Amino acid sequence: MDRVVSLNRAAVPAAARYVVYWAQMNRRVESNHALAFAADLANQHGLPLLYYEGLTCSYPHASDRFHTFLLEGVPETARRLGKRGIGYVFHLRKRRFDPNDALYRLAQYAAAVVTDDYPTFVAHEYNRSVPAKLGIPYYACDSSCIVPMARLDKQEYAAYTIRPKIRRGLPEFLRPVPPILMRRRWAGP
Repeated sequence: MDRVVSLNRAAVPAAARYVVYWAQMNRRVESNHALAFAADLANQHGLPLLYYEGLTCSYPHASDRFHTFLLEGVPETARRLGKRGIGYVFHLRKRRFDPNDALYRLAQYAAAVVTDDYPTFVAHEYNRSVPAKLGIPYYACDSSCIVPMARLDKQEYAAYTIRPKIRRGLPEFLRPVPPILMRRRWAGP
């Protein structure tokens, strides 16, 4: 699949309780290829899906304005996920000295972590450093672009060179993301 890349070679543990989708950049329920991939993975293993969203104060350019925007979306995200049978965990790290280990604690019981493939901001750094710290599969999925970034053979710097490449990919990729149907609904708190 052009959208998904495995970032480690860990095996799925036999005693896994769920699959985790870590919403780093694409904090949406609909039209989210990464969330759909995580749901498919959970369905393949007969497990429920847990959507994890975290917010910390220690990343570059953190601001009250941006955090307010994210926090205001939490109840609606939880409602939409609940309707689909997907669990939801939101963790707010308020101070720099508070533990920053929520993802690692969730991963202890997970079959895999699926997150967003995003080339900039904090996701890029997390996707380089986190997979080696987990003993479970870690996947990054491009849900930010209609035509996946992996389809571009080199970094583009001008619109006139990237447009034809994107246009060639549109017939294949300009399709709605299929609705998420969970075989096993989340039953935990």
